[in-house]
Amino acid sequence: MSITFYKKTALTGGGASALDGIDGTGLLDGDVAFVMVGNVLYTYQLDDDSGAAESSPNIIAPDVNAGNKRWILQRAVPVFASAAEITTGTETAKAIASDQLKLSSPTVVTVKCTNLTDGYIPKHTSDAVGLADTTITTTANGEVTNAYQPAFLAYKSGATVDVTGDGTAYTVVCNTEIFDQGNHHNNSTGIFTAPVTGRYCFAAMTYVYGMGAAHNDQTIRVVTSNRTYSNEQSFASSANPFVSRSFQISLPYVDMDAGDTAYFQVMISGGTKIVDIYGEAGVYTFFSGGLVC
Repeated sequence: MSITFYKKTALTGGGASALDGIDGTGLLDGDVAFVMVGNVLYTYQLDDDSGAAESSPNIIAPDVNAGNKRWILQRAVPVFASAAEITTGTETAKAIASDQLKLSSPTVVTVKCTNLTDGYIPKHTSDAVGLADTTITTTANGEVTNAYQPAFLAYKSGATVDVTGDGTAYTVVCNTEIFDQGNHHNNSTGIFTAPVTGRYCFAAMTYVYGMGAAHNDQTIRVVTSNRTYSNEQSFASSANPFVSRSFQISLPYVDMDAGDTAYFQVMISGGTKIVDIYGEAGVYTFFSGGLVC
């Protein structure tokens, strides 16, 4: 069975433009009619066995061959400008009488998601499972944290002696972790491995001692798979003023691919290999970093 759609500009009065002017003989159950009267758009559906008494605009009976067929009003929507008014720019506010409107009552649906934890931001895992918790949490004040966002801070707990001074690039191993979210820093090798491709930040500081006047070139650097970032300070020959000092490097953004590594080194040149790296729980030498975005 096919459904016919009708468009009219009057409800009653007969004639080709009126809804009740449609001959009932050809009307089928479920036919739809749109009637624009003034600034109200009426939507009707035909009930072929209604037999209800006509009561415009709610119930309209065909003038010819009506039988039990009735047009039943589904909804009436106010349109505040006619096509002519929109074209000419002369639209004005319209008052719609209450008896011209028959709006469907809204249906309120409460959706309850089960197996989710309060304060955790969910994600869609699959069509079969639907939503599930992530590790991202939010507070009532809007602070957002993620317990598995890659981030670490580790320090060197003890001294290592005679590791540089002759140009040796010594890889500093910060063996004690204050935190290591996701376990991507290796405190045995001092190497951080990126779990995903993204932008990372790193900071490193070291305290060296045992230098002589000849140790005139001093470098701290972060070495990543893509490139090396250095902070170097040089002095005139045999004019190094420091016996001990701390120096650092900070990298706000570093590009890394999944599986790339990062570690930091200290290199002192110009003399013999007598320079030590100091470490203790007071955090004189540390390495930290994490995924930014």
